[in-house]
Amino acid sequence: MIVKKVFNNNAICAIENEQEIVLTGPGIGFGVERGDIVDTSKIEKKFYVAPNEKTKYAKFFTEIPYEYFQIADEILQYAKEILNRQLEEKVLMNLADHIFFARQRYLSNQHLSFVLLDELSMIYPKEYRIGKEALNIIAKHTSTLLPDYEIGFIAFHIIIGKNSEEDNNPQKLLAVVSEISDVIIKEFKGVKIRKDDESYHRLVIHLKYLVYRLFNNNRLTEDVSEIRNVFKSNKNLNRSIAKVSYIIEKKLGFILNEQEELYLMIHISRIINNQREILKGEQQ
Repeated sequence: MIVKKVFNNNAICAIENEQEIVLTGPGIGFGVERGDIVDTSKIEKKFYVAPNEKTKYAKFFTEIPYEYFQIADEILQYAKEILNRQLEEKVLMNLADHIFFARQRYLSNQHLSFVLLDELSMIYPKEYRIGKEALNIIAKHTSTLLPDYEIGFIAFHIIIGKNSEEDNNPQKLLAVVSEISDVIIKEFKGVKIRKDDESYHRLVIHLKYLVYRLFNNNRLTEDVSEIRNVFKSNKNLNRSIAKVSYIIEKKLGFILNEQEELYLMIHISRIINNQREILKGEQQ
């Protein structure tokens, strides 16, 4: 392998079998010049570079301190243990980039938010756990404990890095959950969404697998006409389901069938009944 370009002391671009690759490792670029033979004993990571990614790699290794690359790698090693699977190669750079700028924002007193962190923990409990441990890993290396909302952003990098069919469009899924919560609150006056309520947890998980089935064309087809009749007289519930169906069509591009609407009605009905019971108990 021949050195083509030195990014910094810990990252270089090299030529291997007429293909450009990025090599990283402590000191791999120290004292090295274009045309030198690569010291293979210093290689820790190897990335094959597509023609359209050359600028991205050069920018990343020029701007982001190598320490953040190592932090991201430690987080991903932990993630692989928890998930028992490999993650896409690009996650390493994307996560390192995120952590660097997240810390810069925090130190500059610039704050973001992740309002659906509770829902994220329900839908993606392992990725949430990884995000939470990531904050400890970052603090260990930088002496900076980032805010809890960063758990959500880091978890998103892990979810996307899994490239799993089961995890289609996590951003859209969380947006759907948020809007459905708003519908329930508006349609049923006096009802407050309690995120620690088991019925709400079940609705969120149901939505996750509903979205998975929709994207994989695995639709529900059983006859539910008799059960549907039970809910016919509940105008608020029927109106809320019509709005929920519209949200799913608008956000995800799918029209719910009668069976899918019914199961959502059951979950929403449970939430309403549970909240009313809780409210009644508080008023006594």
